[in-house]
This record gives sequence, C-alpha cells and structure tokens, in this order.
Amino acid sequence: MKKLLLIIILVAVSSFLANAQNSKFSLSGGLLTMKILGSNANSSPMVQRDPAKNNIIGGGFSQTNSGFSLKLNYDLDEAGTYSMPMGFEYIHLNARERIPIAKNVTAYLSNDAYLPAVVVGFNYKFYKFKFTNVRAYTGLDIKGTFLQVGKFFREIHYDKPIDSTDVLEIDTKSAAFRLGGNIKFGFVGQIIGNVYINSFISFGLLNLAPKDNARGELLTTGILTEANETFTSTMNFGLLLEYRF
Repeated sequence: MKKLLLIIILVAVSSFLANAQNSKFSLSGGLLTMKILGSNANSSPMVQRDPAKNNIIGGGFSQTNSGFSLKLNYDLDEAGTYSMPMGFEYIHLNARERIPIAKNVTAYLSNDAYLPAVVVGFNYKFYKFKFTNVRAYTGLDIKGTFLQVGKFFREIHYDKPIDSTDVLEIDTKSAAFRLGGNIKFGFVGQIIGNVYINSFISFGLLNLAPKDNARGELLTTGILTEANETFTSTMNFGLLLEYRF
C-alpha cells in the first residue's frame, strides 16, 4: 500500500510537469493543524493525576498541533466541479508537562511525534455563491502516514540548596506506517487573478490499517499498560493558498 500511494504521487507530479500549462492543474500549500479527538491514551497526560487512571501512560497530545500541506490538484471536468488532490502533509505533535514532585523538585516532560504523510483524495464542489467566485466543497482523502521514531525528554530540576538537573532523552516507539482517511468540508475562493484561498475542516482516522497490538497505542511513550492499538480519531484545519495554472 505504501508503494501504491507513492506511485500515485509520482505519476501525478510527472503529469503536472509535462502539462504545466494545462488549466486543469493547480498547486496549493499552507498551514495544516491536527487535534486528537476523544478521551484516549494518545491524548491523556503522560503522568496521571487521577488515581482512577494511574495505570494509563498517555501521549499527552491534548492540544492542537500544527504542520503544513502541499498538494497538486487536478480538475476531472471542464467546470472544475470534481477534482483530485494529491500531495504531502506533515504534522509535528509536541506535548509538554510540568510535574511538581516535592518541595524544590520539579519534572519537565516532553513527547514528540513526527507524522509525514502522502495523500490522495476526491473533492466535489457542490455550491457556488452568487456575486462572488467562492465555491463550497466536500471531499474524501486517503492518507498514508509514515510515523517516525518518537522522542521523549525528561528533565528533573532540583532547586537550592542542591541546584542540579537530571536529564533523560530516549526514543519511544518504533517507526510505523498507517493508512487512514478523512472526510472534509471547505471553501475555495478567488483572491486575485489565478490566486485562490482554500480553507477546510476535516474529521478522520489516522490508523484504519494495519494494526500492531504488540506496539501498543499509536502515539504514547511506552507499552507497559497497553494491550492493543485502538483507533485514533483526528480533526484537521487547513488554510492554503492555491495557484491555478
């Protein structure tokens, strides 16, 4: 599946380079954010304060994190009602926690996950607003995410009179590939000439397949308390500039 997605992207880029003057092509890029939804191990704190959840070692990814998107879009019809976006996305997830341990002793924790992905999708522009060149669309993306080796950082700081620091930095879970998908809704509108703005919100799953229960949850720092890999649902927001050739 990884090879198939890469082949699709390479074919699309080759076609674009050979037909750059074809008005059916556009190139878009810009900000992409991700938030992990629901109450699960990936979004739970790395160190639990709730006695009822002390057996959960979380990923700490409860906040929205940012990245970028770069896509080549191809209109499937003359009116541009149907289009196929193909390209690359990158999200850096970063979680930080400050844990008071005792008087004058504080632990600082950090968990980093890196999520590059290749994407191919289908968009349908279903409505054009009157008196303005803005169209609403919905779509479906298939996403192959190449999870990189995670990084965990712990710093324990001892204040006066000791005034010292104990630092630990380790790799967390191994690299992995996951196939997922998103359903999205957005708007694309003309700014000036061939320059457009494309904004959207999407909801989906990072890990539809394959699953590796021996690896545990997708984005946590360890597997000591994990029996399997559960679905990881996400919400994304994108704000892209688009240039039509």
